[in-house]
Amino acid sequence: MTVRKQKKIVTYEYSVKLMFKVSMSDNSGTKEIGSVEGEFELPEISNDILDDGEEWEINARISKGDDTLIKTFYQMIKKFAPDELRKQIKEKFVEELKKK
Repeated sequence: MTVRKQKKIVTYEYSVKLMFKVSMSDNSGTKEIGSVEGEFELPEISNDILDDGEEWEINARISKGDDTLIKTFYQMIKKFAPDELRKQIKEKFVEELKKK
């Protein structure tokens, strides 16, 4: 963070890896029927990307899991997780940086 012409300027640049495990249970929620593990990689989280009106790149990999569930989970992870990750980083992390 810098102050220039009496205006606070917040800059940041990070590279992030998030590990995950997703489990699927039966209808009663008492028995796990399968799971997958993997990671999200965000090679560059920076104010420059947002300032240019672009979105941060997010890569997802599944490292292990039940073969029958990998394809299903991968499609769900690729479809829903990136938008929520971006939203949470912007709302929780970036906004907190700006408050300081």
